[in-house]
Amino acid sequence: MKTWLPELADRFETEFTDDSVSSPHVSKGSSALPFTEATIETVVKAFTEEKGIKLGVIMNGARTLLTGVAVGPSMLSVFETLGKERSILRLRSQVAWNQNAEARA
Repeated sequence: MKTWLPELADRFETEFTDDSVSSPHVSKGSSALPFTEATIETVVKAFTEEKGIKLGVIMNGARTLLTGVAVGPSMLSVFETLGKERSILRLRSQVAWNQNAEARA
């Protein structure tokens, strides 16, 4: 999980940024995908298939990292509501992992 979530952040940056270099989901010369529930779902599903992991594993890990709780609303809604930049920042932050380590100490 510690490597998958930052890798998902990298994927978001590639797929949803205008200056993305050769993304398979964005045709050459076009702008990046819009950061909406539908496109986020497409990107996350492709990511999990490539990694050979279940969608729920990534969504539950991302929910805990982004919101601080294990149960909540649709992660697609959470990503869209937080926005691309904040979602990427939180996926890379690993703050939740650091808090867990401090709690055990």
